[in-house]
Amino acid sequence: MQIFLALVILSISSASYADTLVTAEYEATVTRLCEDTDVVCDNVVLNLIHNFKGEKLRLGGKTRHKNCLSPDVECTFIGYEFEGKQLVYMLLPDGMFQIINQDG
Repeated sequence: MQIFLALVILSISSASYADTLVTAEYEATVTRLCEDTDVVCDNVVLNLIHNFKGEKLRLGGKTRHKNCLSPDVECTFIGYEFEGKQLVYMLLPDGMFQIINQDG
């Protein structure tokens, strides 16, 4: 089962250290703990607050890229990924926030 939540307030960009995305259900703050010049960052933190339940979640994660296999091709940033116990949380550059159940 996949749950997709389209969101709106802020686009997440790889060039900033911290961004907050606010949706109807969640407030998600992503903090990059790498140098601004680092293209790939495996030290990213998600602080997630459920707006209705008040539940808070903090997860470590990483940036996601494509086309990074060759030094001749520039890597393309495709978002952030954070893994929970059964769920994967993804924030995409266009402001899409996805929660995916790892059990299918």
